[in-house]
Amino acid sequence: MSIQQQCSSMNEQIRASSRFVVIGSLLRDLLVYLDTWPSRGSQSDAYIYQMMGGSAALLAGNLAKLGADTTLVCNLGLDAIGDTLLAELTSLGVQTVAERIGITPTVICLVEGGDRTFVSDARKVSHAVPPESLVTSTLNAPCDWLHLSGYWLLGSVDVSATLPAVRTMKNSGTYLSVDLGNSSTIPRRGAARCVEILRALRPHVIFGNIREWQSLQVDPSVITDTAIITNDDQPVRLRTRMETLSVAVPQILEEFDPVGAGDSLAAAYMYYFHSGINPELALQKAISFSQHRMKDRAKCHIEQNM
Repeated sequence: MSIQQQCSSMNEQIRASSRFVVIGSLLRDLLVYLDTWPSRGSQSDAYIYQMMGGSAALLAGNLAKLGADTTLVCNLGLDAIGDTLLAELTSLGVQTVAERIGITPTVICLVEGGDRTFVSDARKVSHAVPPESLVTSTLNAPCDWLHLSGYWLLGSVDVSATLPAVRTMKNSGTYLSVDLGNSSTIPRRGAARCVEILRALRPHVIFGNIREWQSLQVDPSVITDTAIITNDDQPVRLRTRMETLSVAVPQILEEFDPVGAGDSLAAAYMYYFHSGINPELALQKAISFSQHRMKDRAKCHIEQNM
């Protein structure tokens, strides 16, 4: 066996024996693809699709698709939609630690051109994110990588009681990552409070797009060791204290669906980096994986409308 084959075999063993835990939301997404933005009081034609949603759930699903031992900690609607989402996660290989309660929150994503507009009842539903008691009990079990969704960590829920347990896990050797949610999450909580939370945890890596990072109003080195910054089809930047790397995003010539692209990129980076690949190569592989996922989803949408 060659050295390359031995390294590949070793990386597979590392991934197979590693446990990833993701904390956040499991929702239903309704994607509405518009040709033109409707005027007030009008009726417009659109392609409409339903899929599993919630940044944490999508990230967990992508980790499992890559072959990682993945657990999602979330709340789960006590309804038929919740049953369907649980079955989908199970089919992907995701283990779910959930409190079943109420109705499944829904996010409606209106897509027109390159713009996305979201309408959601998640903030109106008090059980959209897992309670601290469920999260804290889960953190008693060891894991190799813990990922916190920004919608949960930086949202409206008080997470102060959970932070010590997260810090303890990190100090014990668990790799910690966070995604920033979206650019509206941070202003609602307040940039100063979000920075305070992130500084207290200092995740090993934080994922976010350029608008989310700008809304924090802080240099990434203040709150993390590694910042991964996406900017649509522009090169993805990987910033550490020592350097900034830019990894090009290849142009996609086929139809693609950008919904969930950031979650698939984050999942793949976590998976490949944890296997021992250097950050730049892990990011290259993550971009490639994310683009394949976007093309696969677009192909699925096209087939549904044939």
